[in-house]
Amino acid sequence: MIIRPATSADGDAMARIVGDWRPELDGMPVLHTAEEDRWFFGEVIKTQDVLVGASGIGVEGFIARDDQLITQLYLQKSARRKGLGSQLLNKMKARADALALWCFQANLPARNFYEKHGFVAAEKTDGHGNEEHLPDIYYTWKATT
Repeated sequence: MIIRPATSADGDAMARIVGDWRPELDGMPVLHTAEEDRWFFGEVIKTQDVLVGASGIGVEGFIARDDQLITQLYLQKSARRKGLGSQLLNKMKARADALALWCFQANLPARNFYEKHGFVAAEKTDGHGNEEHLPDIYYTWKATT
């Protein structure tokens, strides 16, 4: 697996990975078309620090950061629990003194992952501030010296 900066050619794979993930979380609404998702991830690549994990079969996961906020971290199902998420997150940790992210409360595997990697729950909401209107948690992480 190679970790590399995302290119404009990776947007379709990123949109597909997120589109495939959505049905896995109970209650996750589908708010955008596949075409809108492809456009969105093209913009993410242009405006944020984005890394992808790629193998011979293509992009298997990605992480995006806007300043200190992790805005995206998704892996295709076949790439989970093999270390790719940790590799992507650790690369982003190496680029910042502090990070934060939002995670849906119902996404227990993601919550366990972030907590295992030193993120601390700082705030829980009822979802009023996110597009999906699902309860979420704001996590923070600070580098140790």
